[in-house]
Amino acid sequence: MPEQKTTRIYMVRHGATQLSVEDRFAGAVDVHLSDEGKFQAAQLAERLADDSIVAVYCSPMTRTIQAATIIASPHDVPAIHRNGLREIHHGHWEGMRRVDVHQGLLGMLVFR
Repeated sequence: MPEQKTTRIYMVRHGATQLSVEDRFAGAVDVHLSDEGKFQAAQLAERLADDSIVAVYCSPMTRTIQAATIIASPHDVPAIHRNGLREIHHGHWEGMRRVDVHQGLLGMLVFR
């Protein structure tokens, strides 16, 4: 009987950014990881260091490239950028704080 091979896929979200700390929408905003986000990625890289990782894919956004590069480093593989992995664009909400969006939506409901 042939040996069965298992493929394991890890789905990882990038670490913290300054915008995420401020609870702002940042789907299409190209923002860097904060120091905390870099630390989070390094912690995950350490956790996965003994796993057999042969490929790391990320969106072309700076924050995801930074996280993917840190996580891929122990495995000596590059972070491969794919446009199809980009986050959604939040339209008018881009860069806005979540509380401000909620207040704006509530205001629209009250006055209509």
